[in-house]
Amino acid sequence: MKHNDKVTCSIGGIVITDARISINENGTPFICHNEEKYVGAMADDMLGYKYSWRLDKDFTDKSVTNLRLATGFKKGDILVSKYDNKRKVLEILGDLYFMSDPDDFTSIDSVYTEQELEKWGHKLVTPTKEYSHAEIAKALGIDAKDLKIKE
Repeated sequence: MKHNDKVTCSIGGIVITDARISINENGTPFICHNEEKYVGAMADDMLGYKYSWRLDKDFTDKSVTNLRLATGFKKGDILVSKYDNKRKVLEILGDLYFMSDPDDFTSIDSVYTEQELEKWGHKLVTPTKEYSHAEIAKALGIDAKDLKIKE
């Protein structure tokens, strides 16, 4: 993780979804956040947050769990824009998302920041699962050979 990375975590069991990493000149990392219950040592650069929580140099602390980068999308996600264009996140490099051509998930069309993706209304497509005849029959409580699917 690097200075100003957006993160999520839990501190003392409290989930924090809006936080950033601040790293002092001496290399000490902090989680900057607005959760009043967890006020720790102050980072040199609070990144616009009210509070911070000091971490060990290896980004650990016994009170902190699930510390991870808070990217809205991950590599491989299929996104749909407000114009119904579907694109795949082909790669993420820092704050840049390399996106596929619309409806062709094999070639790069454009590069966006997360803010630009949100501005254009991109949302994660929830993949639909295909079910076999056997799975459908089992869910209905009937024998698969008795299942008739209308086309």
